[in-house]
Amino acid sequence: MTSARLALDLGLPIYGVVAMTATAMDKAGKSIPAPGRGILSTAREVPTEMHTGLNIERRRKSLHFKMSQVKQWEDYEMSVIQQEAELFDDVNKREEFLKLRGEKCKQEAQRQIERAKASIGNLLDGDEDPHVSPMRRSLAAFNLGIDDIDAISFHGTSTVANEKNESATHDASLKHLGRAPGHVAFVICQKNLTGHPKGGAAAWMLNGAIQSMLSGRIPGNHNLDNVGAELQKFNHLLYLSSPIQLDRPLNAVLITSFGFGQAGAEIMIVHPNRVFSCVSESAYKLYVEKNVIRQQNAQKIFSRALIKNDIVKIKDTPPYAPEIEMDVLLHPLARVTKDEKKGNLEFSKKQMSKLTDDLQKVTHAMNNSIGCDVEIVELFPHDNDIFVNRNFTLQEIEYCRAAASPQESFAGKWAAKEAVFKTIGVKGNTSDSMREIEIISTATGPVTQLYGRALQMANANNIKSIKVSISHSTDHRGRGIAVATAIVEDSSKI
Repeated sequence: MTSARLALDLGLPIYGVVAMTATAMDKAGKSIPAPGRGILSTAREVPTEMHTGLNIERRRKSLHFKMSQVKQWEDYEMSVIQQEAELFDDVNKREEFLKLRGEKCKQEAQRQIERAKASIGNLLDGDEDPHVSPMRRSLAAFNLGIDDIDAISFHGTSTVANEKNESATHDASLKHLGRAPGHVAFVICQKNLTGHPKGGAAAWMLNGAIQSMLSGRIPGNHNLDNVGAELQKFNHLLYLSSPIQLDRPLNAVLITSFGFGQAGAEIMIVHPNRVFSCVSESAYKLYVEKNVIRQQNAQKIFSRALIKNDIVKIKDTPPYAPEIEMDVLLHPLARVTKDEKKGNLEFSKKQMSKLTDDLQKVTHAMNNSIGCDVEIVELFPHDNDIFVNRNFTLQEIEYCRAAASPQESFAGKWAAKEAVFKTIGVKGNTSDSMREIEIISTATGPVTQLYGRALQMANANNIKSIKVSISHSTDHRGRGIAVATAIVEDSSKI
């Protein structure tokens, strides 16, 4: 499984898109195999007929408006940078300043655009809205609704307790989310064919669901003679005894699993056309070309392996020599390289030796004191004057207040202060004022200035300088975050 961007760039075949995953437990009980209903939580929402924020056309306009705001901010920042660059008499310094600050400005603009795409385009910030369930939000991200769930692949263990519970759970979810009356979801129960593979059940069900989604063919349950009265009351579900062929592929399919201890899991996949419709025609054509080449190469490899009868290659040794095993497993930058003689991908002794030497050089240059801090921008109290005046110098406050996003600027400097605080080993109450650690913004990056007790501790630890790096990104929910890293070097006292 990869991101859509990686699949498009590499020309990987896209069989489906994972739109939602969820796990849930609802209660404790004495019966270990008894099924639960915790997975109902994916449909949790306060019913309303107003979901205007999910409309794709409205979101498109909002995204374009946000991108225009970012462009306006970028143009303004670049004009200010140009004015500041005129202060340099040296042409080389002026060019270096323009290049450095210009790149930083463009990076920040791109970060804001990516965050807007995640929030507005992919609806990653909507989980606080009580009127929008996780299931509805996941569908809306692809311009789909609850009526677009064409089939549900049941856990379907052919036990009375599971069949009744699973049917009731799905019917309640569809009803609660407002599925149109008479618009049934086809029930797929494939264990009559595959048996129960235990741990591999979800993988097998996912594979079967993808086949149905791409082909538009809904398999029937050949063991179904009559639908019991207990299941006939579920008006949103249709149980098939024989397969049917639709005149189109399926838009979305749900896969559910109900395990022991009232544990449940749910996956929703949507058709890959939902990804292809988001790229330009030229980008799609390029993807198709890459995909054709990849399939041709794969077919050659498979045919060669079939002829030589070595489709499954049994390996009796790992891709590294015994003497470098620990180095490979411990080093985060260890990578395989192709051995041209053997034709294998291996971890080479030469590469590991170089990585080890580089690591030793870095370790020797530092006293192993590294600090890092992450702050969520939207939660930072930049408008709390008591907090700001206690922890920021006047120069820091003036700089942050004048920034395009004061809250983001304050969060970045605070993250840097915390990172420095962790490196110099200041003893005492962690609630002490942070004004003794000042982060000064310069044309070449942030510079650290220490005062008072912070300076005394730095001197006591023979710290000459502290290098600080501040960057901005987004977390898994699309929220802006400020990340700072501080590295302390050994030397004489400051």
